[in-house]
Amino acid sequence: MGGVKSFSVLLAYLGAYLGIVASRHVCFIGTVYSKDVESLRWVLPYDDPCLCSVIRPGGHLPYKPKNCHYLEGLFLTEDSQEIHKFFNCQAICDEPGYLGVGIWDSQSGVTPLLEIQNDQFNSSSNDNDGSFHCTAASARLNFAGGSPLAACWKPAGDSPGDDEWVSVRLARNVLVSGITTQGRGNDGSGRAQWVTEYKVEYSTSENIDHYVELKSIGGLSKFIGNIDTNSYVINVFQHQVIASSIRILPTTWQDKIALRFELHGCLLE
Repeated sequence: MGGVKSFSVLLAYLGAYLGIVASRHVCFIGTVYSKDVESLRWVLPYDDPCLCSVIRPGGHLPYKPKNCHYLEGLFLTEDSQEIHKFFNCQAICDEPGYLGVGIWDSQSGVTPLLEIQNDQFNSSSNDNDGSFHCTAASARLNFAGGSPLAACWKPAGDSPGDDEWVSVRLARNVLVSGITTQGRGNDGSGRAQWVTEYKVEYSTSENIDHYVELKSIGGLSKFIGNIDTNSYVINVFQHQVIASSIRILPTTWQDKIALRFELHGCLLE
């Protein structure tokens, strides 16, 4: 393989560097000259090959990528499970379900994977002033509320720098892949409140008090939130993680912090 086989292949590699291909999980294997062995070597020009869903043939790279994985031979596949086995990746959730943080009635057709109880929620604080109040468990997706309960989790403080958060313990290690959020539901208050941007952290049962920041599929540390009170906004994590607790930290919001959420993922055998 003495050069780039086609302009389209070159564009594919450029797309990989820009994160375009990576966001679609389509990866391309190619060759690059290695000074160490003074010959061509097979290479995947990606930080983490475990993010690849398929690996397809590419062309020759004119220079060594900054982040890459060398392979001893050509490896092509359209099977994500085969990729995870080849690179010894951790468990993968191919068909995420709803973990059970939210409230789902029989008409929704949703069967949550876990039975999460109200006492598994926690928060930095709860707004219990005025005619409406809330608990950490008010953060359940689809929670309808109604006087005196607000249809959302609302902290006592909502000034920048207050570092308010709401969390849920999953009672066991679960593979978590994403999150769905809503704003404040129609609880009779007439308030238009929702979170427009937030961070997500996770911890494991082995180190429950040590939280690690999650990133979006584009590698950003902040997730895009809602634009109204009831619509769902879904975000996928850059890496699926084994977690026993998830914590959400609002960073910007409309009027007041007001949040409901559900988690996506799979149970570990």
